[in-house]
Amino acid sequence: MPRGIVAVKWDDTQGTILRAKHPEDLQLTADEMMRIFTSHAMGEGKAGFMSMKLETMNVASYYTGLAARGEPQHYIALILGSNEDAGMFEEPLTETARDLLKSINKDNFPDLLIKSYEKLSIYTKLTDEQRLALIVLDPTRKLIFKKLSDGCMSKIELQEWLEQELQTHETDTDLLLIPLLRANLVKKAVVEGITGDCIFLVRDMLITFAPPGKIITKILKGEIEGEIARTSRNEILDFFKEYKISDDATTGVAEILSDMGTYEIVSRLRTNISDKEELAKQMNKPPSEVEKLVKKLAKSGIIKEITDKPGHKLYVLKADPQISVFFPEYMIDNVRTKWASGELSKEMAIKYLQLLREEFLA
Repeated sequence: MPRGIVAVKWDDTQGTILRAKHPEDLQLTADEMMRIFTSHAMGEGKAGFMSMKLETMNVASYYTGLAARGEPQHYIALILGSNEDAGMFEEPLTETARDLLKSINKDNFPDLLIKSYEKLSIYTKLTDEQRLALIVLDPTRKLIFKKLSDGCMSKIELQEWLEQELQTHETDTDLLLIPLLRANLVKKAVVEGITGDCIFLVRDMLITFAPPGKIITKILKGEIEGEIARTSRNEILDFFKEYKISDDATTGVAEILSDMGTYEIVSRLRTNISDKEELAKQMNKPPSEVEKLVKKLAKSGIIKEITDKPGHKLYVLKADPQISVFFPEYMIDNVRTKWASGELSKEMAIKYLQLLREEFLA
């Protein structure tokens, strides 16, 4: 977990000026602030993310870039633990810093910095399926993923297509691709005869509500029995009689998984039926907070409250929100068809089939 966050301004006369930090007891000297700035400036002074090791400091930082004399320059830096991977913050810190810096001169900036720090700290705790959920919930990344599921393209072509779709020239394709590359959903490769990198989808996602397998197994083995077992079984069956995969359902899955509170409830109810008090104890949260999270999930239709005795309620998971990845076999025929029709060059098709083969054998 990051030790803290700082917002620093460069002044041509005074040098580095601390605009805000969190927590208040975070120790950062003027010399250390200057070294972070110098590292950015020596890296050609370009705007963007940089990870750096400065003696005892491990830093992930976003810099606005060199500017004309008198123009503002800022960086937002996360001060990390010595063993933390600074590179994993490239995408979340870049996006957070860009939004945050729009409010750098507002009175509530220190409060916004604290909220940003809390958001970035949570990022380190996300599981793989939660990271996939964040991709699904991002409209632009979802758009890119859908486009690539129809076939490969050069990064230049992807950039041009995206700008046309979004009606903007301010898209950062490299930044948008980072979580897809980290999740190994897509790969970049150089193809002979094509300028720049080409982007290939090598794994697809299945986003769905699935029957809660471990709960069903316990019912079948008699580990859950009596009226609780019968009611749980009927609730699960009733859910899937009506369930259909849709865009709304897909979004619902992703929203549940991306929320730390609802995700923890689901994770625990995947393995056992439980009551409010037991969940509160396991999660180290007050029962009232657990009840709010359960009500949120009940509203989505995937949790059922069962009264096993007067005044005592148990929670059963009726449907398990899941995001899984799979090898896109359909893409092999897609590549062959586009190659045969001339939509895809021989070099591009061969490279794609090589990448698919590597992924299949991995």
